[in-house]
Amino acid sequence: MAEEQRNLLAQQAQAKAQHLRQKDEFDRKRMQTEHETQRSQNAEFVKMQELSSERTEKARRTSEEQIQAQKRHTEKVKAEIEQETIRVNTMAEAEARALEKKLTEEQKMRTLEEELKGEKDKWLAAIHTTFKHIEGEKLLFCPLFDLILPYG
Repeated sequence: MAEEQRNLLAQQAQAKAQHLRQKDEFDRKRMQTEHETQRSQNAEFVKMQELSSERTEKARRTSEEQIQAQKRHTEKVKAEIEQETIRVNTMAEAEARALEKKLTEEQKMRTLEEELKGEKDKWLAAIHTTFKHIEGEKLLFCPLFDLILPYG
């Protein structure tokens, strides 16, 4: 009986050891599976973060490109406005110079006409005076070209 009990205890110890080994192996496999699952989840998380970073960077680049395009458009419009302003100012200045020249010419013409009229009146008065002495008190009220023709 002691032998049987020893065998029984040895079998129980062996069964218990095998049970502990199986439990240990099961725990190891479970931990390995959990570890693999965690690694897989971590890899997926890293991949998602990378994709998120790429999308964020792409959105930033797109936004920056839009801002640059808007700046270029604004600068182009500003340059067009400046060119139009310069063109309008140039035309206005040219028109002002032309008007000033016209007014100056008109003023010169009036001045010249006044001078010519004064000269004409002076010469007519001189001619009148001359003929008044020659004709004796007879006044000549005739155009200048009649004075060139022989009187009489």
